[in-house]
Amino acid sequence: MRQAINARRFLQSLALLGLALLGQPAAAQQPADSATTAASEPEPCPYTATERDKCPNAVRVTVGFRRNVDDLQPGLEAMVRALPFTRIGWPAEIEISRYPVDQRFLALLDRGEGPSSAMDEQSLSFDNGGMTNMPGFNPSPMPFALANDPQLADRLAEALRSYVRVRALNLLVDGDVSGEEPPFAFCLEPQGQDCPASGNSEIGQVDPEIYWTIGLRNQSTQPRYFYVLAFDPDNRLRILLTPHDGDGGPLQPGALIAARNPYYANEGRTQFFILERTEPFDPRVLAPGPASHDLAFNCKAGLEPVLCSALSGTNILMPDVDTRQGDGQIIHQLTVTFEVEPAPAAGGGRPPPEGYAPWQAQIYSTQTYSREQIEADTKLGVNGKFLAQQTRYQLYHRCGGSLIAPNIVLTAAHCVANGAAVEGVKVLTTREVRLGTQDLRVPGDTYRIAAVVVHEGYRGGQQRDDLAVLRIVRKTGSKAQVPIVLPHQAPGLARIAPKAPLSVLGWGYTRVVERGERHEVTEDGPQFAQAMLQKADMEVFDTERCRKLRSYGDIYKTICAVSLSTRQEPGHAFSCRGDSGGPIIQERGRTIVQVGVVSGGVGCGAFENGQQNPSRFVDLRQYADWLEAAKRRVAQLSGAVERLAEPAAGARTRAP
Repeated sequence: MRQAINARRFLQSLALLGLALLGQPAAAQQPADSATTAASEPEPCPYTATERDKCPNAVRVTVGFRRNVDDLQPGLEAMVRALPFTRIGWPAEIEISRYPVDQRFLALLDRGEGPSSAMDEQSLSFDNGGMTNMPGFNPSPMPFALANDPQLADRLAEALRSYVRVRALNLLVDGDVSGEEPPFAFCLEPQGQDCPASGNSEIGQVDPEIYWTIGLRNQSTQPRYFYVLAFDPDNRLRILLTPHDGDGGPLQPGALIAARNPYYANEGRTQFFILERTEPFDPRVLAPGPASHDLAFNCKAGLEPVLCSALSGTNILMPDVDTRQGDGQIIHQLTVTFEVEPAPAAGGGRPPPEGYAPWQAQIYSTQTYSREQIEADTKLGVNGKFLAQQTRYQLYHRCGGSLIAPNIVLTAAHCVANGAAVEGVKVLTTREVRLGTQDLRVPGDTYRIAAVVVHEGYRGGQQRDDLAVLRIVRKTGSKAQVPIVLPHQAPGLARIAPKAPLSVLGWGYTRVVERGERHEVTEDGPQFAQAMLQKADMEVFDTERCRKLRSYGDIYKTICAVSLSTRQEPGHAFSCRGDSGGPIIQERGRTIVQVGVVSGGVGCGAFENGQQNPSRFVDLRQYADWLEAAKRRVAQLSGAVERLAEPAAGARTRAP
């Protein structure tokens, strides 16, 4: 990890924008559009105003379009114009483009132009060339949505709102004092390790599965209140540290405060903003965030309008530099680039772009481990499952799956039937499904399982006909469902042939497991489910060669796959435990087609006699009729697990 500290200051006066004293009751602060606002005081233009663009010191973000958005541009223009904090014009601060790595996605390109209040609105398109080479462009544009995502308007709004948050907060971090020593030492250490006795932490490359401790030491001569905010590489805002991580009082000179909750660092550039204050925030300004351990600024409390305007992403307020007097608040910026050392992850993979797999499902257990069970497992040592070392998502993750129709999920039969922990209808009460997130630490929409159809040919402990279809019913969440395309729904899809490329997606184990070795613990130590969905690129292995390998004799309707022949160790690719039931995909232009389901293999990616043991996937091309019959049958069931045979030859059906 490279660490660069750039401390800047914004001295916020009590007169700035006519703000009321911190701690004054919210009711006493009149909104800008209120008829009762005192005429003798300037309008504060708070984030609660209904016409923020009319505030004299507020500006909109100017948006343009690359020509490669083609026929999407009219719809995108309408989405941009509907937002109160954006406008279409030139020069553009942000351009909307097809993602250069994958044209199915849309991305925002940052031209690095500052906000301006004198931009004429017009419909703008820019040519395709020089996307990542033009001066001012963000060299690593991030995709924010699939072009055909039914929630495209919401995802675009949130992506632009995130840009507003970062730009607005950076405007508050004003006055370059990078040559001065900041009044704090910043601590970022692996969880369980102490912060240094003096100075900032020294950190190398980051293990993507490590959690970190955030801390600050007061190096000034006066007591101060410190708050730490972070914008991760996806511009998501989190509050990492507040005085409440200590006793709630000011941090004394020389004293250290550490965040109570661990911090997970995403790969890429993270901006930390350290707020140094002589007085604490009013308790009403801080509120619980979407997760139980998170905090967020409560921008409905009527307090801190300038800061909340930035943090809520509602608009950019241009502070008047002539009024920056006083000693109420100083904001420092610290930028950290987290560099992750490449590692085999499914094995040999990397996280796909956010929103890449809206059809990806997780099947998790609703049965929880008791303290006694965890303690008993710990006593087993290397023969246990290391329950005490696992996070909640690792403890209860079981399998993957894919949404193949509204409220219909496809997975492996061994994930829901004839397993050691699940028999018959128990799956209906001991398993649930989650959709809508690729990060198991982030809440998604949750569903109960209402009915299951298992292929009649499946037998426990085997991999033949390893398919099951689930009917799910929403419990929480409201995201639109996006089913994946199956082979028989993609006319002209090429046959599976040796060397054909495909990819496996899953949250499963990432280390090589030798034949007969326990999946939970290898010679490199214990391993657990991944937080981020992994996408590993592989290629089809010749069927006849696969059949002749030890333990691979029965490969009925199976795809065997190994690492790409152009790829070398140590990053070879494979599927492993925890990936079961997940989708095997092929990319066909701007369409993703699911061609298989993760079923098993011999170990995970191990080499024997100079040959990688292939991963085994169910070949969905050979199950079109069963899949359509299973979808119809599971829709008719409730509270039941039922086996279903292949349709009779004379009763074949196709998807509409």
